Amino acid sequence: MTENSPVRYPKIMNVTMVSEMIGATPQKVRDLARKGLIPARRLPGSNRWRFSRDEISAWWERHLLDPKWHDLLDIPRESTTAGNEGDQTVK
Repeated sequence: MTENSPVRYPKIMNVTMVSEMIGATPQKVRDLARKGLIPARRLPGSNRWRFSRDEISAWWERHLLDPKWHDLLDIPRESTTAGNEGDQTVK
C-alpha cells in the first residue's frame, strides 16, 4: 500500500484529505468541486465540501494517466506512478 492509499482515509473525507490523497492543493480541490469536475457534496448552509473516499478513488483511477488532469491539478506526472526506477529507500 502506498502512503496515499485510499484505505488510509475515512469513508467521508474533507478537502484536506482529498488534497493529500491526490497530491493537489486544497484550493485546487475546492475549485474542482465548485466546477463539478470532482465528485463532491457541499454541506447545506455552508462552504464546506465532503467527498466519498470510494468516489474519489474511482475518479482518480479514471484520470490518473490523463496528462490533462496532471496539468489541471498542477502535479508532476511522476508523483502518481508507483515504483519509479530512480526511487531508492535509504535505511
